[in-house]
Amino acid sequence: MMKIDPSGVYRTAGSTRASRYDFSVKIAEIFHLDKALVEPVGMSDLKVWVAKRPKDSLISVNKVRKELKVSPSNFDEALNRMKLEEELKFSELD
Repeated sequence: MMKIDPSGVYRTAGSTRASRYDFSVKIAEIFHLDKALVEPVGMSDLKVWVAKRPKDSLISVNKVRKELKVSPSNFDEALNRMKLEEELKFSELD
């Protein structure tokens, strides 16, 4: 058995790289929603976005993978799991 003694800050996310638009479309697909309602919007079109953000704000999962030996789910797996959990929760109410 390997002992892990983590320290420091671990920021993590899913393993799939996607824009907010792509992620929204995937949510619509998996939950059978109308993906035609999802419209792409460029950052330059947002007049209320006051925080300065880099064009690529992807969170790297490399530290978690390497040091903790954890492989985060991709968003297809995670969203399908979430959908299944919701379906099970609602079936228990019946």
